[in-house]
Amino acid sequence: MLDAPLIAASLLVAESVVAIGFAIAMQRAERRAYALRRALDRAEGHITNLQRALGDAFRDADEFRKIADELGAEIVAHRARERLIAAERTRAAARAARKKAKRAAMKAADAEARRQHTVQALANLHLRPRAEVVAEVRGRRSA
Repeated sequence: MLDAPLIAASLLVAESVVAIGFAIAMQRAERRAYALRRALDRAEGHITNLQRALGDAFRDADEFRKIADELGAEIVAHRARERLIAAERTRAAARAARKKAKRAAMKAADAEARRQHTVQALANLHLRPRAEVVAEVRGRRSA
């Protein structure tokens, strides 16, 4: 049969082959584990960056909300100023209308006084009754 040294040598070779196989498998497993660890580290870095970005987004949202509140207050104040300006314009227009009405009334009163003066002057000039002169002046106006 086979010699003991040959069997021992073949067992030694077989053990060596198995040991080399295990060593190669262990190296591959270690490389895979290292690659997976690196991928996990990268993923954790991405998660950290996303959390930071999310925190920044929430902070920005709070700032935008504050700005929007301030702008809302500014818009309300601006509208109030516009309404105040419109009220001032309305008040000024009413004041101008009163002034024009007063001026028109004064002109009408002045015209009436001049007419009365003219009628009186004509009556004095022609020595006629005042009612007759008034009727004549009205007749001229309507003609």
